[in-house]
Amino acid sequence: MVGMNETGAPQGGFQLAADVAAQRLREWKRLEWLLLVVRWLYLPAIMIAFFVDTISLTAIWALIAIIIVANSVVLALNSKIDNLRDQRRLGLAMLLTDAVLAWGTILLFIGDYYSSIYAAYVVVIIEAAIRYSMTGSLVAFSTFAIGLTTEWIYRYNILGVGFSPGGYTFWITTMLLISVMLGLLIQGLNNARQQSEILATERVQLLERRRLSRELHDSVLKSLQGISLEAHVLGRTKPGDAGTVAERAQYIEDVCQKMSQEIREVVFELGTEDASQGIAAKLEAVTERWSRTTRIKSEFVLEGPDATLPANTAHNLRRILGESLNNIEKHAGAFHVRVELAMQPRQLVLVVTDNGMGFNARNDFSRLGKFRSLIC
Repeated sequence: MVGMNETGAPQGGFQLAADVAAQRLREWKRLEWLLLVVRWLYLPAIMIAFFVDTISLTAIWALIAIIIVANSVVLALNSKIDNLRDQRRLGLAMLLTDAVLAWGTILLFIGDYYSSIYAAYVVVIIEAAIRYSMTGSLVAFSTFAIGLTTEWIYRYNILGVGFSPGGYTFWITTMLLISVMLGLLIQGLNNARQQSEILATERVQLLERRRLSRELHDSVLKSLQGISLEAHVLGRTKPGDAGTVAERAQYIEDVCQKMSQEIREVVFELGTEDASQGIAAKLEAVTERWSRTTRIKSEFVLEGPDATLPANTAHNLRRILGESLNNIEKHAGAFHVRVELAMQPRQLVLVVTDNGMGFNARNDFSRLGKFRSLIC
């Protein structure tokens, strides 16, 4: 039995990368849901424009349509997108839409001398900073500065609205400060997170190296030491003792085959590691591979839903199952093996059953018909 509430060692590099991508995908999705609510806040300003006689009703209805379409797209796609690349594309499209919406709302009040409506563009700067850090905030400010300059020239020359240098300077300065401060803040947070991810990756690599070192020490190195001792004894064997030479040679051959199998298993495990696989899928793969190699019939039974365990725990379970199956191959004389995995709320139970030769309580081996091994 293995407890399910243990934290285990940090997961491998593939799992870490998958977790980082999944976390960023969730962050972008949450941002889209938040901005969906914010877009509806444009409606009060648009409703006020209904009471201004000089405002075109076509422009007002066009802005309302933009809000409805944008939020409908978010509702339709945000829950379905399952990869970061498409989510970023949706985010860029919504950022451009929000910029159009902000400027459309501002232009509804182009004839008004008071310019407090420019605050609507702060949402675009904040959104650009969150999505693209300093680069996004500065690009958003640049578009605001160009648009503001163009609008005020139009107001002064065409509409005859008084040009206020103080107001113009206030909004340019305010938006610049907001852009720079937000950009620096988001960039600092992103740098800190990247540094944390680098440290986590280095720690995972260090733990992987330690695990491989432990695997080689526990299996290959000990086998090599055994071969070395047998070769040393073989070299001191008398020429006429043919039986001893044959036994030593057979032992060295068996150990070399075992080493080859162990190395292949380590290489196979490293090459086929899938962070998204549950423990049941991994144990079933071990069982099927062993069955194909030994030609011993096997079946795998899962009780309960599959679950993803920490990499270290999953690795230990695979090794335990692999050693049990190897013992069955060498000692049981079985022709059928059944592997049962029971997933329980806070623990799992792995049972290996074969129809080969077992042993009694006195360790007197005899034909018992069935041998059950409970792995705890």
